[in-house]
Amino acid sequence: MIYLFDSGVTFENNDCVEAYAVNQEPQDNVGHGTCMASVIKSINSSCKIYSIKIGNDKPKISTVLQCLNFVEQQETNGQDIILFNANFSSLLDISMFESKLKQLSKKYLIIVPAGNDASSVDLYSPARCSFVLTVGSLNKSKKITSVSNIDGTKKIDLWVVSTNTLAQDRDQNPVRLFGTSVAASIAAALSDLNGTKDIDSLRKLVTEYNDTIAFN
Repeated sequence: MIYLFDSGVTFENNDCVEAYAVNQEPQDNVGHGTCMASVIKSINSSCKIYSIKIGNDKPKISTVLQCLNFVEQQETNGQDIILFNANFSSLLDISMFESKLKQLSKKYLIIVPAGNDASSVDLYSPARCSFVLTVGSLNKSKKITSVSNIDGTKKIDLWVVSTNTLAQDRDQNPVRLFGTSVAASIAAALSDLNGTKDIDSLRKLVTEYNDTIAFN
């Protein structure tokens, strides 16, 4: 199971097991969550996705905390993943958010995008946190993309080729995407598909994926 923290999912497009949202409709109004769900499904068609809508654009920390509390109450088999496709500025008051996420990391593998600001990952949370797997994006030449955040004190855990990734938008049209949310979604799909939370095993899977994409 992947708990997809994003902008929601348009249900006609993706087979989400269930959906949760706080004081808003769970459907995707901006398209980001739907595209990420379709990226996951393109790699792992049998993956169960639980859509956790945290907002349409810039989520509020209070809303995110409610969503994290909801996931904390769910039963887990020890193999479930939280894919948290958002970052907050480290200048905000994020202590409660990071504390709750750290608590959940004892039960879930937490995968997050590095961010798309071409800056140090240290400036963003949860990407800067040691208890999450932070994912940066590469192009087909296996070079860091122009938008991907980069290493700071926190070293990025996984680098995934994301350029020109095929996805499906809310209107069921094919789109080509890139960026760290795409890269993180690919990493989560590979982890769930192979039933591994071990970082070394996941790095090997990512390397094999990158080699295949670069070759094609």
